[in-house]
Amino acid sequence: MRATPKLNKIFMVAVLGYFIFSMVNLGMMLFGATDAMFGLRTGWLGVAIGLLGIALATYSLVLDFTNIDEGVRAGVHQKYGWTAAFGLTVSLVWLYIEILRLLAILRGMQD
Repeated sequence: MRATPKLNKIFMVAVLGYFIFSMVNLGMMLFGATDAMFGLRTGWLGVAIGLLGIALATYSLVLDFTNIDEGVRAGVHQKYGWTAAFGLTVSLVWLYIEILRLLAILRGMQD
């Protein structure tokens, strides 16, 4: 998969929507509007949102690797490598958390 300007725009809109949903969900959980462990992320809606989160985190990895590749080709100074490594680490942690959350939602649906 390649990072294209059109996909980048779609990604940014999707991440913004995901962020807004996550903040609303967090607010509802904090103020007691929902008693579920993951708030609104229960049942099949939670699975769909979890799959969306995994897809966004995966595309974030694609963007990170594209950024690293372009930096190497452009000859960016080595001292800026930590920013690329930090971005890559954040994307990997995000992907890991989303996969664990999806597995927890699926396991909760079994009970």
